[in-house]
Amino acid sequence: MGRYLLKRLSQAVLVVISVMVVVFVVTRLIGDPVAVMLPLEATEENRAILEAQLGLDRPILVQLGHYIVDAVQLDLGDSLWQRRPAIDIVLERLPPTIVLVVAGFVLGVLLGVVIGVVSSLRPGGWVDRAAVTLGLLGVSLPQFWIGLMFIVFFSVGLGWFPTSGSGGIEFLVLPAVVLALPIVGRIALVTRSSMIDEMNAQHVKDAVARGVSRTRIVLVHALKGAGIATLTIAGWELIGALAGGAVVVETVYAWPGIGFTAMQAIERHDIILVQAVVFVVAIMVVTINIIVDITYAMLDPRVKLDRAR
Repeated sequence: MGRYLLKRLSQAVLVVISVMVVVFVVTRLIGDPVAVMLPLEATEENRAILEAQLGLDRPILVQLGHYIVDAVQLDLGDSLWQRRPAIDIVLERLPPTIVLVVAGFVLGVLLGVVIGVVSSLRPGGWVDRAAVTLGLLGVSLPQFWIGLMFIVFFSVGLGWFPTSGSGGIEFLVLPAVVLALPIVGRIALVTRSSMIDEMNAQHVKDAVARGVSRTRIVLVHALKGAGIATLTIAGWELIGALAGGAVVVETVYAWPGIGFTAMQAIERHDIILVQAVVFVVAIMVVTINIIVDITYAMLDPRVKLDRAR
């Protein structure tokens, strides 16, 4: 276990550094923060002074070297937009994102597993067909469109929930549901498929022959066997919700998390803040991957971490 963790941690460091390099280069190619910060009547001299203040007048490799060294010390520079440490801004906006992602993820996984298990008990029945249709809709419909339709119907039409912002539980309901819908769809489809395979497995047939109750067969024998496939897709869904889905949902509902902050930073060409957001998200993603791999071994003793990868 120790050797495996050391190997995965070294891989995680390389992944984070690679992501930092890519984002660093891309942010300097897609926009000119100096032009955004200066007034229209600014002269070339004003531009040169501001570039020197921001360190943007140095060769890009020199800038990259300073950036990586500073990032190791958690000094990601000051936001060009808010003029204060970018890491402080990201850490302030991180808790709302975690609340949203955890709420949407837990809701999506619970509903997805329940729907997948129920639909697998009678393959081809009306419940199964309805579950598959729901799963396909959840995967196919764009989240931003669903979010806007929810606002029109539940917020503007019925007045049940606020249209945007944060506060009490009523502000969380719509964003969490919208974030959960694609998770429900994919988890339900994967769980259904895995459960059908497990219900036809030899060890389940042996349990039936021994007179084991159907409830125990479904919840213990079959569901445990299907857990690896469900865990795999659940891990990817958590990463997707954190690194992608949260950005869309937070932007639609003006939820004050790091996704919404990243979009604001991109609009203002705040490359320092964008880099800080990506840096924190990259660390969280590789951490989730390691946790998921360790959970594999806990669910299935056949998985040997020291031999993995």
